[in-house]
Amino acid sequence: MKHFSKFLAVLACLLFLFTGLARANDIDYVHVELNYRLNGEEMFKTTAIAKPGTEGILTLRHETKRPQYQLRYVVSDIGVSRKGTPVASLSVQVFEGEDGAWVLRGDPRVGIALGKPASLGGPVEFNDRGIGNYELEATITPMTLDEVEKATGSRDPQAKVCAIGSLKPSLTDDGGESAELASSKMRKDCCSSACAAGSIWYGYYLNCCGVVWCCDCGTCCEPD
Repeated sequence: MKHFSKFLAVLACLLFLFTGLARANDIDYVHVELNYRLNGEEMFKTTAIAKPGTEGILTLRHETKRPQYQLRYVVSDIGVSRKGTPVASLSVQVFEGEDGAWVLRGDPRVGIALGKPASLGGPVEFNDRGIGNYELEATITPMTLDEVEKATGSRDPQAKVCAIGSLKPSLTDDGGESAELASSKMRKDCCSSACAAGSIWYGYYLNCCGVVWCCDCGTCCEPD
């Protein structure tokens, strides 16, 4: 009888985990909040709606100033912890634009409980800013299709997602991405908006790819 009770307890635990995993696999959209600071100063404060497994690309561009900056992020491996908590993996890459190529400056990765903030930090080096320390705060929240439609006013948000997640970077010898690939990505179904007055990026343009909707530097945009 005791063994049977243990069996029932294990079975109940497995059913709980499988139910949680099924719910996690049903997540079609996520609300992404990223706050990336360098030496205590805000660099990116990004809000986006994206599909899990699809790479979001946010670029801060200026017509004449160099360098320029790019933030890439992917939410993947959505599942449940042993305690039944919905979790995901978050990969973030920060690039600096130099001479027509993107050079990777940081690539923090973190496992994160959905709906709860996570933070990490460490050393990083930028050509124009020297060696410093970054801090990343992130929150990933599941969204239903109805919630996405309400937030964006779109009846077909999936059509806004750029099909660029399958493109693999073509890196230069110094670890940067080729200008040709960077340019081809920007020609995809993306969106752009001028950064708002009062933003530290005023005079720059926000470009977003691979997302349903994206905000940073006091402005927002969504692909048509």
